[in-house]
Amino acid sequence: MLDQRGFDCWSGDYDRSVSISEERNTYPFAGYGRILERIYRKIMEKSGAKVLDVGFGTGTLTNRLYQNGCRITGVDFFGTDDPYRRGEDAGGRTGAVGLF
Repeated sequence: MLDQRGFDCWSGDYDRSVSISEERNTYPFAGYGRILERIYRKIMEKSGAKVLDVGFGTGTLTNRLYQNGCRITGVDFFGTDDPYRRGEDAGGRTGAVGLF
């Protein structure tokens, strides 16, 4: 398991790692985009859904849900220095809890 330092080191390249793995259909992210799309569609069946996103990482799914009217609470490895992660720019529709 990654500690905060390991997570912080990887987080800058995380989305790129996912893209490369998906393009090559290799471990660990083969099929990741399809899974996120299925989750997104299921949640969007309910207008204004309240979502608890555990391990939201770089926010790929979380941001998309928020932009489409969902209320988001996220939990992940980070500090709460980022205003988005504290929900300050989201009109109260988001909130986040850092584990470290």
